[in-house]
Amino acid sequence: MEITHQRTAQLLDLPAELIIHILSNLDFVDALAVSSVNVFLRTCLITSRQLEFRFASQIAGVTDNLHRKLGLDDRVRMLRRLEDGWHGFQVDFRRTLPILHEPFGIYDLTGGIYLMGDLNQKVLHYCRLPSSADDSVVWSRIDMDPSLTIVDVGLSIYEHDLIAVVTTMPTDTNLLKVEVQLLEFSTGKPHPLVRNPVLFVRNTFRPTASSIGIEIAGEYLALVTTPGLSELTARFCVYEWKTGTIVL
Repeated sequence: MEITHQRTAQLLDLPAELIIHILSNLDFVDALAVSSVNVFLRTCLITSRQLEFRFASQIAGVTDNLHRKLGLDDRVRMLRRLEDGWHGFQVDFRRTLPILHEPFGIYDLTGGIYLMGDLNQKVLHYCRLPSSADDSVVWSRIDMDPSLTIVDVGLSIYEHDLIAVVTTMPTDTNLLKVEVQLLEFSTGKPHPLVRNPVLFVRNTFRPTASSIGIEIAGEYLALVTTPGLSELTARFCVYEWKTGTIVL
């Protein structure tokens, strides 16, 4: 009777493309440790543009801009130029963009997008900041229903293409109805993933000096209300924004 032993597949039996993909899921320190085990693994780490960009981004603390359609070579070049600029505090280029509306106190900067409120609190203006001197920069806008007044905004653009707009609207009983409008940032229309595009927060007396802060983290949306003329205590609420369920 002859006994045969079947050889177990090893990591190095995989194609180089799969090995590079596996290494790309490691942190830089772990990948460096793995590369010291084997000459082939070290060669993959040193010669792969994909791994070079991945780990250089980790070290620089930056996130890949999914809206820029560039090849790996161009991305590596841009990242090196960015790091060289920070190292010597050198400005690569300057751009001036005229503001064509009367600004208001609402503003945000996230993921290369700068957003500003309008004095009438009915429109949000935004632009995508340039990455090079040749990039065009133009203002775009999101128009809200004229019956609504914008109070604050929360953004989760790259993760969910989401802008959450806190609004108020007068009621027949001399109250202000506070709501959150859940919109798709790219279109300005109700977000397709939500069960209800409007979250009711509360009714409050007018006038009021309270303010509302909003933040989005993953599937959750948090609202903080500071006390005003008609409120004695601060309030903190957490919603699952897709379902509208209050979890806290």
